[in-house]
Amino acid sequence: DSFGSGSTGYGRYSGGGTGSFDVGGGRSRPEFENSALSKQDLDGLPPFEKNFYIESPDVSSMTEPEVEDYRRRRQITVEGRDVPKPVKNFRDVGFP
Repeated sequence: DSFGSGSTGYGRYSGGGTGSFDVGGGRSRPEFENSALSKQDLDGLPPFEKNFYIESPDVSSMTEPEVEDYRRRRQITVEGRDVPKPVKNFRDVGFP
C-alpha cells in the first residue's frame, strides 16, 4: 500500500485528497454471516408519545390576536385542533 491509502479486509479508505471511504467492499464479516435478529416482544412496553416540544415563555405569552396577526402577515395557514403557536426565533425551539 502506498501512503494515504490502504485496505483493511472489510473495506477501503483512501487519503491524499481523494476523499473516498468505503466499508464493506462486498464482503461480509464472518461473525455476522449467519446471525438473525430475534423478534422482540413489544407488548409489555409502556406507550411512547412523541411530545417533546415545550413552548418557550416568549411563545406562550403571545395572545391569540398576536398569533393570528403573525400568521396572516407571513401567510401561514393552519388546520386542526391544538395547533401550536408559531415560533418566531430559533432559540424558542428549545434545542439543547
